[in-house]
Amino acid sequence: MRKTIFSAAWLACGVMAWAQQTTPPAEPTDLTVRLQAAQSSLESKDYRGAESLLTPLANEFPDNADVQFDLGFAQDHLDENDAAIASYKASIKADPKYVPAHDALARLYFRLHRVDDARTELNTIASMDDAPAEAKGQALRMLANLDQSANPQQANDEILAAMKATGEKSSDAGAAGVLALRSGDYADAEQQYLKVLSADPTNVDARVGLGTALIGEKKFEDAAKTLVIGLKTAPDDSALNVTLAEAYANEGKDDEAITVLETLRKKTDAASSTPEAVDGMLARLYLMNDRPADAEPLLRELIAKTNDPALEDALGEALVKQAKYPEAEKVLAQAFAQRAAFHNDNAWGEAASHLAFAADRNAHPQVALQALQARSTVLPDTPASLFLQATSYDALHQYKDAAHYYHAFLAVSGGQYPDEEFKARHRLVALQQTR
Repeated sequence: MRKTIFSAAWLACGVMAWAQQTTPPAEPTDLTVRLQAAQSSLESKDYRGAESLLTPLANEFPDNADVQFDLGFAQDHLDENDAAIASYKASIKADPKYVPAHDALARLYFRLHRVDDARTELNTIASMDDAPAEAKGQALRMLANLDQSANPQQANDEILAAMKATGEKSSDAGAAGVLALRSGDYADAEQQYLKVLSADPTNVDARVGLGTALIGEKKFEDAAKTLVIGLKTAPDDSALNVTLAEAYANEGKDDEAITVLETLRKKTDAASSTPEAVDGMLARLYLMNDRPADAEPLLRELIAKTNDPALEDALGEALVKQAKYPEAEKVLAQAFAQRAAFHNDNAWGEAASHLAFAADRNAHPQVALQALQARSTVLPDTPASLFLQATSYDALHQYKDAAHYYHAFLAVSGGQYPDEEFKARHRLVALQQTR
């Protein structure tokens, strides 16, 4: 058990509120008196003065965990990171179970983006049998925050362990909601976010999470309703607006979705300050609703900010819809060449389809065939791809192959493409006369 004066720096920084305290001795020792002076400096935020008082003490008492910790605390606030790390480690060496030093060191590592080192300190606290329950719970919750993306199951276990240590905290439902969303358990996510909102109806993150969960459950109307409630108190929140637009789009209310995003975009100071999620979704909606000229500038702005070939593919599609075939082919060829950067092979295959179409319109049948052959390695043939292969071979005077693909097209078109079917039959008749 440590005396109150030795943990004063810990209490002053607000790291943890569960410090153990005992009554100081009736007759202060020399060490106690000198520490009191240093602690007064710490409490008045005179970290330089405290450091000058604590440095000789740390040299004289290298095995005193409290002295080393207090010195590390002062150095930490002076941004003397290497020195602070050394002092915190000295405190831990003096007492491996000194929780405040492990906690402070973990937080410093986080600020320095040394996540693995921070994780080591947090795991040490979480594994201590005699660590205070609040300390273990806090460490476990921080670990869960680290693990929620890469290892949601482990994060869930850490949240459960934290709740076992301290009982459920108000933040646990929100964390559980995030984990449920990541695992695709939308029903559980809905219940977790409802817990948060019952305690705090103005919690924007929980409102967005609930809307996302409801969209995942295909409860689009309910999602829109809960998001509209959130917008009453946070009308300019990007996440709320984007999620509401997503709910509307899934309901088939594209006009409402576009209005939401256009209104949000107008509220920004400049287009460059508009969140990328807003521009990206708005551009997609414009494309889906035959407004390629509106989508084009948004896509160009997004491409300037990021090297995402999926955006180049979308831009190429917008250009094709405006009959800007030469530029479309160039843009789509750039996207097609970046296969590894696509999110998945299917998306790359769709880009190949778009390139083939643009190349066909530019009278580049060889490029179209190369793109279609690449597409066929990841996606099944469709009536459109079969017809395009037939016309490309036809343009190259490779009539046997052209006839093969015209027949393949007619076998699956089923009357859905009357103009193309008429052309295919007409060309098959003509090709018979070339033999």
